[in-house]
Amino acid sequence: MKATPVNDFTTKNGRIREDGTLVCDIVSVRVKKPEESKGPWDHLKQIAVLPGEEAFKLLGPTNAKFPDRSAIETAKSGSPRLRVRTGN
Repeated sequence: MKATPVNDFTTKNGRIREDGTLVCDIVSVRVKKPEESKGPWDHLKQIAVLPGEEAFKLLGPTNAKFPDRSAIETAKSGSPRLRVRTGN
């Protein structure tokens, strides 16, 4: 299945990467002004296309800092929330 290209009404020339991620181009659109519209279904204007290889890059090592376990406390409702720390 991963070797089969994905072509349907939402995806053109997509592929499924080895890790199971669907890689396809991402289209950026904006809503047209009423005077730009030429028909009843003409609402969007394509402004850019982000290639799938850029949109779905493999994640590598990161320098992201995640809160340590002591920063998470349980609210009275039982759902975890993040306690905001001030200072160092």
